[in-house]
Amino acid sequence: MQNNKRNTSVRLNANDRVKVEGVARRLNVSESNLIRFCIKNTLNRMAPLDDHSYVGADLVPALLDIGQDMTRYFELNSLQMRTIVNGDSVGSEDADSYVSGADLDLFTLAAWNENSVLHRLNEMAGELQLEVGTASVFLHNYLFEKYVLVDRRCGED
Repeated sequence: MQNNKRNTSVRLNANDRVKVEGVARRLNVSESNLIRFCIKNTLNRMAPLDDHSYVGADLVPALLDIGQDMTRYFELNSLQMRTIVNGDSVGSEDADSYVSGADLDLFTLAAWNENSVLHRLNEMAGELQLEVGTASVFLHNYLFEKYVLVDRRCGED
């Protein structure tokens, strides 16, 4: 069996380097093992994004887990998020797994500015009157119920 490992260079800023050193020391592991763990852990959480058979609503659980961090880190905008999630079904709102553009806009906005999402959600659902600090939780629950809990196969035998 051939070992296909490669060395890869990663640039870390000074603060991240200090954190890696500190956590590795506390866990009594090497820094390289800690970095490999972090990479594998993140890739596992992002696994649905590596499988192109996952589109639309199939990606919502992964988005709810890591999507806002991804949105901030990669500086993704609404259009990019729509393309990532809906792929070729962008614009075909009748597709079974399509995630609405408005929902993805809210999701993307929540990664950047919770107060704006709070305002928009309160406008959409006038009687709710969400309080500061609750918009992300409400949005998470809303997306989970709408796209994950629903059985999109209704009517199929």
